[in-house]
Amino acid sequence: MLVKNYIDFILAPLASATSRVFTALCLLPLTVWGQLEITFPQERAIFQRNLSGNASVSICGNYFQAAQRIEARVIAVKPGEGEETAWTILEQNPSGGIFNGSVKIPQGWYSLQVRAIQSGKTVGIDTLGRVGVGEVFIISGQSNAQGVNDLPGIPLPPGAADDRVNYIAYNNEANNSLNDPPSPLFAHLDIQDNISILGPRGHTAWCWGMLGDSLVKRLNVPVLFINTAWSGTSIQNWLDSSKGLATSSVYSDSYQFPDQMPYANLRIAAQNYARQYGVRSILWMLGESDTYPVRMGYENFKYKLESVINALTIHTGYKIPWMIARTSRIVDNTGSTITSQAIIDAQNAVITDLGDKGAYGPETDNLPVSRIDGTHFYGNEALQVLAGAWNRQLDDAFFDNIAPVPPSDVPVTKLSCSTDDSSVSLRLADGYRSYGWTIANEEGEATATGQTMQVSAPGTYSAIIKDEFGNSLRTQKITIAFPIKPVAPVIQPSGNIQICRDSTVSFFLDSGKDIYQWYSGDGQIVQQAGGVFQPKEAGSFFTKAFNVLGCESDRSNTVSLTIRAADNPPVLVLQGPFNIKVQPVADTASVDYVWLRDSNIIPRQSRNTLIVDSAGIYTAKAAQSFYLDRDTLVCYSASSNSIEIGLRTLSDQYIVYPNPAESASINVLSKTPVENARIMIYDVSGRLIYNWQGTLGPIEKFRLPLKGPGEFIVQITSAASKRTIKVVIR
Repeated sequence: MLVKNYIDFILAPLASATSRVFTALCLLPLTVWGQLEITFPQERAIFQRNLSGNASVSICGNYFQAAQRIEARVIAVKPGEGEETAWTILEQNPSGGIFNGSVKIPQGWYSLQVRAIQSGKTVGIDTLGRVGVGEVFIISGQSNAQGVNDLPGIPLPPGAADDRVNYIAYNNEANNSLNDPPSPLFAHLDIQDNISILGPRGHTAWCWGMLGDSLVKRLNVPVLFINTAWSGTSIQNWLDSSKGLATSSVYSDSYQFPDQMPYANLRIAAQNYARQYGVRSILWMLGESDTYPVRMGYENFKYKLESVINALTIHTGYKIPWMIARTSRIVDNTGSTITSQAIIDAQNAVITDLGDKGAYGPETDNLPVSRIDGTHFYGNEALQVLAGAWNRQLDDAFFDNIAPVPPSDVPVTKLSCSTDDSSVSLRLADGYRSYGWTIANEEGEATATGQTMQVSAPGTYSAIIKDEFGNSLRTQKITIAFPIKPVAPVIQPSGNIQICRDSTVSFFLDSGKDIYQWYSGDGQIVQQAGGVFQPKEAGSFFTKAFNVLGCESDRSNTVSLTIRAADNPPVLVLQGPFNIKVQPVADTASVDYVWLRDSNIIPRQSRNTLIVDSAGIYTAKAAQSFYLDRDTLVCYSASSNSIEIGLRTLSDQYIVYPNPAESASINVLSKTPVENARIMIYDVSGRLIYNWQGTLGPIEKFRLPLKGPGEFIVQITSAASKRTIKVVIR
């Protein structure tokens, strides 16, 4: 049941993809699940598309079983939401149990599949249910960008209806951390409370869920929002904090913003999320507080806004496009709603000066909506108007001409095993200013610094590396799920083994995920891989295990193989009509024989002579015994020549042979022993020339007292029978 639930969980996101793909995954053996792990990207991650409508996406992870290549493909979550890609090689001949590659993915919303291939078979597979290539926006400014909590009687703004509208679930409002944010947790933008934060600081879904739905419907791509806006801020607060200066609220000198805030959230988002996943633009909406109570003039506002933009460029080393809303409307201390043309003009001037890195955002002062408090867009109706204003400015011309910041490749981490196979070295990419490790193993969690780290225990290891500007990239997470040094394998059967030359023996291991290499006794490789080994020659053998990290075990037990060869095929001769005999061999002490009639074994016959009692074709094999330790082995030769015995021969009780004979020596055979038998031999004239009496059989030899050739009569008499046979002597 647990296995079924696991497969249902993995495959559920694919249910709306083609049934062909769903069926193909179901047909994979259960053993391939869990043998590969995708560690980047994360579930629901969205990468910024380029002007051509695609993105180069890094795909990283771990594999736990030997693989010759790693492949990836994407499948649209729903028909029409993307273009399915063919399996593409991420990495050929990966090493160290980790893979890192990139593929070009068309814009869309996808299920991502990654598989490991070994000898043409899938040996590992993992799936992300959601990953996208679309639009990434950083929201910044003050309260009409950040969002505000609900008022009594005013419902919370709705979240996005479309699954493709996403945000980062990270709350930096309480801590105001200046550190790198945690690994992002992407989520559907369906916030419906005053507690959840549209990371790192946004309140409620505000107008962004509505805008996301409009963009997704029109562009047919997923959208990610990152909200760094801060309510009640002046451009002065952003400028001061960008310089690291203390800054206070324009509404109360007693409130001093946390260190480097509000600007730090914007910088951190640009240096982390935008650098890793790319970004289309900053959506900036600020000017209300500088209208009142600051009453800032044109030159002052223009200079300070440009200074903030320039500061972000200096802190990141690259230019992010800015879409700047033209906004100034606010309620003053008399309760009157006021606007500032100076602020609007300054905003327009900044946009113009930005050139292709600037875009005109919505003009919000005169939007046809009633603001309950004179300043904020409370209520669904007002927010729908605001979302529509943003949507109109984010038109086709914007997406066709504003070149985004592309996502970055995940830097390659190299893994190598130490010379004594007791640890592995993890080395991060060259060319970065700082390296910070995060370690989680059985001893707990820890951090470390340095480009290289030595690892001697299972655990998970990842890093954040920073360039000269402070931009951060997360490296792939490396999972070591087993001891660094493999356990020495044990070969079965063990000890000294002997086999016949026409047989084979298989040595096998209680094999797992390691690669096993087999060696002869002198250390020469006799088989590159496999948990089973069939030697072709005699000798001694041992093996070693190599895990995917590249570390090797101590050598296994040694086994010895002796190959025995039986005698050459026996040679049969007929010694009379009822008697077949094997010609003598040099050493017959340990040799028995297997007799066969018409290819069927004759039971209880193992001597070198066979008395036949049935017609048929007779053959024999030599059966030679060999002894090694306590093992006895019987090896069989090839079949002998054949001798055919007919029915006519077997019908006679007595036979005289040879007949004709070349000398005076003849043999008398009886099928069964006969007591009180009498043999009398006469010449053709009737003269008795030989007389013998006794027990006959199965063979008696006689030498006749003859002086020359002739024909003779042999008379055999017993109590039960009498037989006369004519014999010719040449």
